[in-house]
Amino acid sequence: MFPEVPYQLQMAPGCCHVLRCRPHHPKARENPLMADKERNVLIPLPAGGLENIGSGPKSILSGMVSDALALARMREKSLAEKRFRIGDYEFRDPDYRQILIWAKALEIEPEVFIRSFEDDSFSQDGNVLRLDVEDGSIVLLQWDFDIFPISSFEWVDGLRIQQLGFKGIASAELSLRLPLLNCLDCHDIGLTKLDLSNLPELTYLECGDNQLVELDLLNVPGLTDIYCSNNQLVKLDLSNVPKLTQLLCENNQLTQLDLSNVLGLTLLWCSSNSLIELNLSNVQKLTDLWCSTNQLTELDLSDVSGLKELHCNENQLVELDLSNVPELTELNCDNNQLTELDLSNVSKLKHLRCQKNQLAKLDLSNVPGLTGLDCSNNQIVKLDLANVQRLIGIFCGKNQLAELDLSNVPGLTTLWCRSNPLAELDIRWLVKLKRFACDPSVTLQKLPTQNF
Repeated sequence: MFPEVPYQLQMAPGCCHVLRCRPHHPKARENPLMADKERNVLIPLPAGGLENIGSGPKSILSGMVSDALALARMREKSLAEKRFRIGDYEFRDPDYRQILIWAKALEIEPEVFIRSFEDDSFSQDGNVLRLDVEDGSIVLLQWDFDIFPISSFEWVDGLRIQQLGFKGIASAELSLRLPLLNCLDCHDIGLTKLDLSNLPELTYLECGDNQLVELDLLNVPGLTDIYCSNNQLVKLDLSNVPKLTQLLCENNQLTQLDLSNVLGLTLLWCSSNSLIELNLSNVQKLTDLWCSTNQLTELDLSDVSGLKELHCNENQLVELDLSNVPELTELNCDNNQLTELDLSNVSKLKHLRCQKNQLAKLDLSNVPGLTGLDCSNNQIVKLDLANVQRLIGIFCGKNQLAELDLSNVPGLTTLWCRSNPLAELDIRWLVKLKRFACDPSVTLQKLPTQNF
């Protein structure tokens, strides 16, 4: 989603959420309409008068050069100010010629092309077209290949497109040459290659859900957001994107991830890769980390003291030191090999998932704000809920609990405690309970209104 853009023409109102800004592009082919001959056909140039050129050979030559430059400037200014009408709208020279190219490729009239962006029917069934124009310049374009199926893009020089999004299934490669583009979304359009070399101002890139095997970031040093999840990337070099703050690279084939040059990174989602280590020492501003489903045997959090969310489930961690992450509010460490979990320094914790580990005890006395707990599939023999009175959901099945005192959690709405050696259970305290499961052998003490 991007900031509002001033425009003269904005089709498909209310579709600003469609273009989320993300990535792709090979090198553009030479545009035949760029030739001077055809340029003159499209754009009448103003006549210019010669100034006094002085006297003498040097003065004459100097005057000729000066006059030629002046004439060129006049022509350039005239072209910049000139507007060309298509239907009810006026466009600058580059934008006008670009529309002619698109219309020709689609074998339709330019007026029909423009009217397509005004047709509300294209906002139905997930098909969305959008064209925002500011002072004759296209500044935002949402293109749907299911509506406008063209095999390749040709771009004229001088376009001022800043935000560009694609939908539908494109060819395996797309060619972009847009020097002012800052936001690009080309996710899930069937790309196998993505060339970013002609997008020097790009800051937001989304190219997820394609078949990319590489992503070259050398020529996009201003990138702050990269979303490249669900591809086939085996490496990702971040050394040339020092301004990066958010990176989503989940579900690729990464075996390593060097974060040494992205000091401002705040969000990292790198789950479902093949990482065996993750060095966080240089990303001290990190607040959100998802590194689940990798092959991590250790995770050092000592340099990320501002971390608020940590999802490190489905790894091979044998210990997890939380002493340096006091801001943590959400923790998922399911499916590891943890034998203990010290929560004494994470007093702001609200959600905890630690199921399928080897925990024999779990001290909740220092997490009074906890609202959700899943500690199933461990070896816990006692669960003291006296200091977690805000709990609304507990999953504690498949442990070694012989008793469970629920008197301090009256707000509980969900309780699953199957496969424990419980003989009896008093749920009369739980007047808000809606979802409940325990073994049939357990003797229940309950209210008449509790139909469990």
